[in-house]
Amino acid sequence: MTLAAAGLRHPLRKAGAFDLSIVGGVGTLSLSTGHGVRAVDDLDAGVMQAHVALEISPDLGAVAPYLRVGGRGDGGDGQSGTGMELVGGMRYASARIDVEAQGRWMAAHSAADYQSFGGMARLQYKARPDGSGLSMSLEPGLGETASALLTEGGGSMVGGPGIGHLLRPGKAFDLASMTMNSDVGYGFATGRGLLKVGARQQRYGGTTSETLGLAWQSAAGRSALDSGLQFRLNYELPTGEAEGGPQFELNYRIRF
Repeated sequence: MTLAAAGLRHPLRKAGAFDLSIVGGVGTLSLSTGHGVRAVDDLDAGVMQAHVALEISPDLGAVAPYLRVGGRGDGGDGQSGTGMELVGGMRYASARIDVEAQGRWMAAHSAADYQSFGGMARLQYKARPDGSGLSMSLEPGLGETASALLTEGGGSMVGGPGIGHLLRPGKAFDLASMTMNSDVGYGFATGRGLLKVGARQQRYGGTTSETLGLAWQSAAGRSALDSGLQFRLNYELPTGEAEGGPQFELNYRIRF
């Protein structure tokens, strides 16, 4: 599985007591499997998505309700076309705790009879600013809970966005499926970077995935470009749907 994604948030001038921002993103995801992988033998599929929206939020301090109105384009396998999307939600952020609830509705789409909706809630206990210490998160969802390609949270301790289910035959775009993601981890900060250990459980419809992970993240750069290299070594526990086994992941992030 390969994933490439980029996102943008740009604040605009305030309109009275309201903050205005432009929010956008684009991403592509491809997934291929070999022979003998049970229900996903010889799978070769890919999707892409791009979106841009105007976000309005009243200036209420730590509690921030918001509304987004924008356009979205979908391509690749599955539904393709363009549409207008409405997103409403609420965020609360403190030094160690983040809470967010969000609803999403595709008001119109060029594909015939295409409907898209979703809702999610997220409770996150964050590590210290340097990444050390305990972190936990719990995120239930229904339908299309964020962007199909671009997650809007902090990601998991032991892996990237849990989006592999989007390409499973028969369930690729089953928007009525429930999801429940939870993870817990602990970070150890050193002068050369950050070492993390963690565990994650993902539930999608009737399937469950449980993973143990070890990750190393290089220290952030001190220039205008905040870049970092990250290695992850995971072990997925065997379940009734998957044989499990080791996984290796390499990420490189640049933020400017």
